[in-house]
Amino acid sequence: MRRFASPVYPIFSFNRRGYLTHSQLIHKMKILGYSKDENVKNGDDGLCHGIACLAAYAHLTDQYRNFDQKIEEISQLSETTNIRRLDSSMTLFLDAIALAQSPEEYRLHWKKINPNSPGLQFQQTQPVLQYFASREKKEKIHRGAIFSGIYTIDELTHYFSLLRQAYHHSPHPFALLLHSLNHIISVHIDKKTSRWYLIDANKLPQQIFHTDQPMALAVNQALSYTPNALTLLGTSAFTLKKYQRQSQQFWSYIQCNALWKQLHNVDQKCHWIDPEENAWIHIAALKGLAHDIKKLLKAGANPNKLNQEEESPLELACMLKHYAVIKLLLSHKAFVNLGEPSPLYLAVINNDVMTTKLLLDHGALPDINSQYSPLRLAVDHGNIALVKMLLEHGANPNQGSPALLIQAIKKGDDEIASLLKKHGAQTGSQLFFKTSSILNSNNTRTPSMRNKRLW
Repeated sequence: MRRFASPVYPIFSFNRRGYLTHSQLIHKMKILGYSKDENVKNGDDGLCHGIACLAAYAHLTDQYRNFDQKIEEISQLSETTNIRRLDSSMTLFLDAIALAQSPEEYRLHWKKINPNSPGLQFQQTQPVLQYFASREKKEKIHRGAIFSGIYTIDELTHYFSLLRQAYHHSPHPFALLLHSLNHIISVHIDKKTSRWYLIDANKLPQQIFHTDQPMALAVNQALSYTPNALTLLGTSAFTLKKYQRQSQQFWSYIQCNALWKQLHNVDQKCHWIDPEENAWIHIAALKGLAHDIKKLLKAGANPNKLNQEEESPLELACMLKHYAVIKLLLSHKAFVNLGEPSPLYLAVINNDVMTTKLLLDHGALPDINSQYSPLRLAVDHGNIALVKMLLEHGANPNQGSPALLIQAIKKGDDEIASLLKKHGAQTGSQLFFKTSSILNSNNTRTPSMRNKRLW
């Protein structure tokens, strides 16, 4: 990976000629060697996380005007631009987006930042913001609050109105990262004008709103596929460490407000469904909000609710290794084998031994879907602990093609190969001759089988 440059930001100038779209930004970055698939659905490539994190950091360190300037400069890059001709500040800016966008591709870099960490395996906001601060030798980032909810447009308007009131009660710079299940945007309030700023990777640069209702409508439009419908979102609030006391006062003030409590009334809203069939429990599971999950389950939320993508809350929690949420859902009879890929497969993707054991102990079937085989994935990862655990819970060592034993031998994983043999694994040729022998002895081989692969 390219060496990260030292941060230098130039003067701000606002781009009034129009917005830079998500796909255009991906294309520009691809020209410069940041290879992401342009055909991927907006939000699925993680670019929105990179943009939102960088925008939030720029606001907290009073550099959001420079952020706009950089986005404008990117929009003006030509098809023949060579990254070597860019100044160091632009290189840093693009590297920062890529690092927050795809942390799993920069695990060695994350390990240098924190030697005790295996590296980020998926997008995590606070470590990314802390990294930006450490690179510029700025003060540490403090997370003031994290919560979730589902809102009508009127309620979303009240949401921003109450945040504005709390800001006047306890003024300090804060940035909100607002998540849906497949998108994230950054929001902040200007300390001089009290105007709302919204940064959305689908519509760059920043959008500015003087009042709360247009802001609510813009957030709904950014995070929901259906305008004016219910908006499901998770909120993460950040500030600088030196404003921690003001942040505590801010959130204490707002959480005592009767209207705010009504906006987050789980008894009334636990069964509300947005146009994509998502319930409040989906976003709470994705964000790992165990306290929200507890309240929702107590109020009667369905732990097995599937959305339009056929994702269950348990799948979403397994996807991002939220162990406390996974335990809660399983204790409330979440279906452990629901979904494709299964929660077990998602746990193995993350090399998550603890969650894998928990799921198997609750009845997860290791061979429920041959297309998404946890055992094949564990062998491919070279994770002997997971391979052993899956085999002990009945995973078939002779499933699919190529043979798992051959796969382990080719990778040079002698321990895994030995473990597979111990549980009866055979090579593809052994399986072929064994099957042929059985067929010939029973004289059951038919012409229709001649061209079929038997291993």
